[in-house]
Amino acid sequence: MRVRRVVLGVILTTRFFSSAAADPSPVAASLTPALTIAIPEFDFGTVPAGTVVEHEFVLENGSAAPVQVTRVRSSCGCTAGHVSAPEIAPGAKGTVQVRFDTTGRSGRQTKEVFISTAAVSTPVVCRLVGAVEGAAAAAATATLAPAAGATAAVTTPPPAKAPAAVPLPGSAPVALTSVPETVDFGHVWTHERPRREVTLTNTSSTRVRIREVTDGCGCLSSNLDRRELAPGESVTLGLVLHPDSGELDLQSTVSVVTDTPQAAPLRLRVAAQVRPQIVATPAELDLRDVPAGSTVERSIALESQDAIGLPRARVDCAVSGLQIELVPGASDRVATLRCRFTAPAEGGPVQGFVVLTTAPPQSTLKIRISGTVVGLGGRS
Repeated sequence: MRVRRVVLGVILTTRFFSSAAADPSPVAASLTPALTIAIPEFDFGTVPAGTVVEHEFVLENGSAAPVQVTRVRSSCGCTAGHVSAPEIAPGAKGTVQVRFDTTGRSGRQTKEVFISTAAVSTPVVCRLVGAVEGAAAAAATATLAPAAGATAAVTTPPPAKAPAAVPLPGSAPVALTSVPETVDFGHVWTHERPRREVTLTNTSSTRVRIREVTDGCGCLSSNLDRRELAPGESVTLGLVLHPDSGELDLQSTVSVVTDTPQAAPLRLRVAAQVRPQIVATPAELDLRDVPAGSTVERSIALESQDAIGLPRARVDCAVSGLQIELVPGASDRVATLRCRFTAPAEGGPVQGFVVLTTAPPQSTLKIRISGTVVGLGGRS
């Protein structure tokens, strides 16, 4: 049995294909993160449905050059992130404000925000975790105990039941209507790019120009036949889903903004059930409570839903001290990731991703790495 080995050191990352598609180019520089978040996860506890959770994470540029933030993307439309500045100087700090609207949510929640930069290919990730239960309570604001150097707040609005397509907050009417009001892509594979069409109609008494179409998940592209509509005219809006950048139960929104003064944007709800082409068991690499200086081993079973050639996949990662072996199975549909982690001498959090990319037809699987290294003095 052939075994391909990927060894990842302090700043060393190796990529590999099969011998027929080898890529010898160095990638360590493109995967080594320049921005870091000392405390990348915030647990907001248990809140009633309808609560708006906000938390401020601290970003730090540990490199010797300025870092330009190119994109901030969330895992779904109910979560948004905003950075304090588009560029962070060497040794300086910035913040990313994350906001999670729990309306329509229930049960255990994990919402992530991905901060991409111009210098590296692996985004920095921060996340909110907690539970949502019950109906929304009366409007109230409570302050949660923040992590060091960060602030957090939870705002619970009064309960409200919104229609499928609603204007943004405010009393201004929308100038457009849509058919349908909810775009449901149904079940899709992560490598698929399904398209849906929506008919937009100008229901106002004046001419309307559509200025922009935006989505809340960063996983949709759109196109319009034309942007100007006379009263009563309609236009077709095409929406293409890129599910490899979303979550399995995708719930998001599309906002259609016009140039009409005091007219609120039209909001369309978007839903999809994304089926991963590659299934990992377990779905996350758990490195919790690893003693400093010790070595632990973990295994992750991989199974593809069609013959996409797992043994010829590329593996990327940038976690210090992690070694990974991709071991082919009995067929192209199965393989095993053997992970060997040597903890540093000092305690602290462990975070990152193992990214598995298959050869065309390309499919990508991101396996989250999370845990802690426990120092000699006890839990870190």
